[in-house]
Amino acid sequence: MRNLSKRAGVFAATSVVLAASVAGNASAATAEDAVSRVIEQYVQARADDVTNAPAARSAGAAMTAGFKVQAAVEAREGQAFRQRWAGSLWEYGKAVVTMGKPVVQKHGTGATVKIEERTDLYFARRASASMPEKTSYRVDHVIELTGAAGTWEIASDTLDLPIGSVNPLPYFTTARTGGPGERQVTTAAKTEAAQVNSVAGAPYNRQAMADYAKRWALDRNSAYPSFGNDCTNFVSQAMSAGGWLHVVNPGPFGNPTDKGNWYMRYLSTHAGYSQTWSVADMFRYFAIDNSTPRRVTLNGNHSRRGDVIWADWDLANGSPGVDGHWDHVMIITGDAYPNVDDWITKTVSYHTTDTRDVPLQQVWEKSMKRSPNFGFYFGYLIDAP
Repeated sequence: MRNLSKRAGVFAATSVVLAASVAGNASAATAEDAVSRVIEQYVQARADDVTNAPAARSAGAAMTAGFKVQAAVEAREGQAFRQRWAGSLWEYGKAVVTMGKPVVQKHGTGATVKIEERTDLYFARRASASMPEKTSYRVDHVIELTGAAGTWEIASDTLDLPIGSVNPLPYFTTARTGGPGERQVTTAAKTEAAQVNSVAGAPYNRQAMADYAKRWALDRNSAYPSFGNDCTNFVSQAMSAGGWLHVVNPGPFGNPTDKGNWYMRYLSTHAGYSQTWSVADMFRYFAIDNSTPRRVTLNGNHSRRGDVIWADWDLANGSPGVDGHWDHVMIITGDAYPNVDDWITKTVSYHTTDTRDVPLQQVWEKSMKRSPNFGFYFGYLIDAP
């Protein structure tokens, strides 16, 4: 009888521990849900600000007094953006936001949350069947919250973006983590083997380039490595998908700093790549000046799907300005009117920030608002039908 009582006591104690564990897990889940709801309200409101549907505009999330000031600035910028494009080709009609699973780190009465946002901004109308139906982007947030009053309030929002990157459309003055830009890319290790390809094989397939870019604009192709500032790596992949052959000289490893080389070798242990593959400024030297035969010419009058556009908008210290070092590269993936050689009818896709089919005119004006001192350079693919 005593053994039964002892076992009953052990069972009871174990039940208490399990109950406490279940209660703790439930409490953590409840806190995570509460945090997610606050963040989703905030992000949805930001996206709704640039659409033309005020009736659908979401209610603001709980914020600290300090962050309300910043949010008000962003809301005014969103209103100005909305008014600028109202009734135009590029007016947005609705925003659909999808948030990833948050990673919550609690500390005292606050919490740090890392979470992914994926947003689709649908155009209010389509001018033609060739016009994309939406602009899409993906960005990671680092959000600080405080829960001192028993409810979660957003205290700050930082976009996890490096120097030289482009803020998503609904974000105007939001802080960025500011990691290294492309200028800090280091030379890759040599691979054990590399295939030397000739440059014969033109014409190239523009549509295949654009299709690849649209497919991978918001994601990463595991067949390639990824960079913190990934815009040139992304465009190089699209060029390769459309028929550009890799150039590796001298064989078998190649010189990664040679502006006449353009290659990526991704093995199971590491990647070997040329800087022309991964850095926007080096990519232009290969594409325009050192490829044989030449693959790109600067000609903005005839830019079409598959063509690339470079931007020079940052100084070496990350502040706005033009210094002759081209900081970013994009690829044209859509148009409002087929066969119209007018860049304001085009949409572009790029990485960092991961974006698909954003109107080039909006990128241009967003850049001008940041600083009137910037340059866009329009590339035209030679021997591409």
